[in-house]
Amino acid sequence: MKSNQRDAFTLIELLVVIAIIAVLIALLLPAVQAAREAARRMQCVNNLKQLGLALHNYQSVNDRFPIGVARNPLTGLNVLDPITGLASNFKQPFVVGLLPYYEQQSAFNAYNMNLLFNTADNLTTRTIRLLIYQCPSDTPQVFGQLAGAANDPRDPKGNYGVNWGMKDYWDQGMGTKVAAAPFYMGYGAKFADITDGTSNTLAMMEMRQAPSPNGTPQAVDRRGRLWNDDSACYQVSTRFGPNSRLPDQSVCVHDPAQGLPCINNTDSSQSLTFYMGARSRHPGGVNGLLCDGSVRFFKDSIGLPPWQALSTMRSGEVISSDQF
Repeated sequence: MKSNQRDAFTLIELLVVIAIIAVLIALLLPAVQAAREAARRMQCVNNLKQLGLALHNYQSVNDRFPIGVARNPLTGLNVLDPITGLASNFKQPFVVGLLPYYEQQSAFNAYNMNLLFNTADNLTTRTIRLLIYQCPSDTPQVFGQLAGAANDPRDPKGNYGVNWGMKDYWDQGMGTKVAAAPFYMGYGAKFADITDGTSNTLAMMEMRQAPSPNGTPQAVDRRGRLWNDDSACYQVSTRFGPNSRLPDQSVCVHDPAQGLPCINNTDSSQSLTFYMGARSRHPGGVNGLLCDGSVRFFKDSIGLPPWQALSTMRSGEVISSDQF
């Protein structure tokens, strides 16, 4: 009697099973990637909320936000020594003042504010990678130049910069020497200064950690540097929209394929006109911290007028929530 039992799959059946599995993988992979990105974006939001809490704690103690950078707004250069009246070496970036307010008191104590950030005495502090400034969607970078270069600070970069208005380093949109945003040279806003409303004014935005490729000492990219007070390091402008194809202007490396377009300008006499836009690795937009401590996701498609209005603190623009 002939048996109808089959001992194995036929080749055609095996190919069909393999094809079905491949289709399922193709369908599931984007969902898995989307879920992972959602988790990374949530961690990014949490980082900004923690920074917002630190800003509010700082404001409660000091009655104002920390200064954007320790420079003289009248000249755009170093601050003046109160005793001698001469320009001093005191160059404090924004990141230093906020350290004690997110459990980095020891790092704050180790930082010598009477010296440049890239001196040997500040090596311990400036080489700390501050996790609160790291967006998990981006790739961590360390600023560097050629080994043995005269100025080679090797400071880890970050993903969150302060709102620096709508124009450039010295002119935030209301002319030079005037603070139009909550952070400026020698200036941190009081809540009373933010007459547009804390829920309508940006405090911090995402920025990309641009890599510094090997090459000459000029082949570096300062975008994303937290410890350097120079222009277009952590000062984020709304000159153009989020993740714009329009280029930043800085000491940088033009890499539009990686979403990092830039006009490289190594002329230090023009550094006060440098600017850097908000950028992230999140699909479709960037996260932004408002002065009231809330965090919003701003789409790449946001109109330029409301985006720029969010960067001013006392211009009187009327912004509705459906505009962003």
